[in-house]
Amino acid sequence: MLFKLAVVGHKESLKEIQNIIYSKFNNVEPVVVEFNDDDESESAYNNLVKIMPLCDAILYTRFEPYKIMASMLEHTVPVR
Repeated sequence: MLFKLAVVGHKESLKEIQNIIYSKFNNVEPVVVEFNDDDESESAYNNLVKIMPLCDAILYTRFEPYKIMASMLEHTVPVR
């Protein structure tokens, strides 16, 4: 069974985290949501709302994206 992990953050961080996941885990599927700056908050929100029901957890690469998303939506899965 695959664990679907939404990863939200800057594109460079997303690449790094995907590489780690692919090299260390065979049962984790990263689902990325690019969020490079505050101007992309609406787009990131829309993408996260679409994928959250399909994911088992969400990993934010930094605290700022988390704060912004937490002010816009209610998380329905565990968050780190």
